[in-house]
Amino acid sequence: MSNPYLVMVNQRLAYSRIQLGIIVDAGWQKTVISNFERPAFLYGALFHLVDAYSLYLREITFNYKQSDFIHSSIPQRRDQPIKPGSVPNAGDLCSADQAPAEVKELLSLENKADSWLGSMLHTYAARLDIPERLEVTDTASKSASIPLVDVTSTENRLSSLTSERLESWLQAMRELVDRQRETMFEC
Repeated sequence: MSNPYLVMVNQRLAYSRIQLGIIVDAGWQKTVISNFERPAFLYGALFHLVDAYSLYLREITFNYKQSDFIHSSIPQRRDQPIKPGSVPNAGDLCSADQAPAEVKELLSLENKADSWLGSMLHTYAARLDIPERLEVTDTASKSASIPLVDVTSTENRLSSLTSERLESWLQAMRELVDRQRETMFEC
């Protein structure tokens, strides 16, 4: 039986490429993407990349499902969704001492903050950081202070998320998946 996650991983990688293509094409055509649209496309590409990674972990689990060393806590069915806000983790597949080579490589990349995968997952987790709040005082009553979040100002939260960085993560993910698939299919 073929692995159903293989197509889903490829699809999410393609979605990420499309999101990034919109930003790159707009820059080439000198079309203005608003300060509000750019982060939407960047975060969209990031979400698709992390979703591809999560599905890739499921793909590995499916490939090794007959093996004793895989005891995945990663849900395999739609009625068992991954918790919202959680970051996918190769450590959920099995213990490090019993892990196949593919999982060991992913664990190593996840645990290095300066690796493309560690950086991508950290950026994804940081999306839930609470932005700075602006204090606006009602000048009429001078008594109420209303906390606001400036949704149009994304410079601080997006300083590390660029189309170039996402392109490099997408390329690295594509290369890793292709290389690891070759070795999994040989076994």
